[in-house]
Amino acid sequence: MIRSLYRAQDGTIRTDLRADGFTAALQDAGGLLWVDFSGEPSEVCEPILRETFGFHPLAVDDALRSGSPAVQAGRRGGSRLYAGDQQ
Repeated sequence: MIRSLYRAQDGTIRTDLRADGFTAALQDAGGLLWVDFSGEPSEVCEPILRETFGFHPLAVDDALRSGSPAVQAGRRGGSRLYAGDQQ
């Protein structure tokens, strides 16, 4: 399941933004996007992490091997890729 939380610059909060909306959310200069890929297969996560968020292939491979990846992204703070334990 891909779960997301997006806080727009104007304070509006949206939950469960679909993957096709991540790119638009990333264009919001003051916005913040959190995406959790809990339980998703690598085939689903990898293209989103590489193409939408622009993470290096080695970082994506490490995150996918380490557990369910999560992303925190914002234009001012850049993007961060986290790897959690598989549950």
